Amino acid sequence: LRVHLIIFRNVKNTKILLDEILSSKEESACAIIRVKYICDPLQIAIAGGKSFMSKQNSRMVTKNVYTELLYNLSTTKNITKSLKTFGVDKDDTDMILAHFGDEVSLEKAASRIDGQQVEWTELAQINNLEEISRYYNINKVEASVTNLLDSVITRIATKNVD
Repeated sequence: LRVHLIIFRNVKNTKILLDEILSSKEESACAIIRVKYICDPLQIAIAGGKSFMSKQNSRMVTKNVYTELLYNLSTTKNITKSLKTFGVDKDDTDMILAHFGDEVSLEKAASRIDGQQVEWTELAQINNLEEISRYYNINKVEASVTNLLDSVITRIATKNVD
């Protein structure tokens, strides 16, 4: 499985994209992720791997692998809260497109976004490390002994471990 991730800025058609995704149009099969809670592409890759494994094992909590990705990025088991936190809002102009599959279907999904594709080096200008730490409940003591990405990935990996 290949997870494709693309950052877009200055997106002008977010509401249309949301409407297409909510209506489950095949050509828009993807997740569009709110950037401010993402510290590294590995964060999405880990959640994506969990989503794909859930699908393979018929253990998905949500209706498709893309909503499962948003759910797995979240700390809560509340699906609605997960989708609201990590899915984009109609007013968002920065986003990450996440897509599972081949280059042809990736291009089809990416071509629907009316925005500027940017390099991953711009992530640091868009995300909010304080918000990420607060959302994932990473305190100063933990932050002093490990990096933010490791803390976030640990929470994603252990979300459903009781």
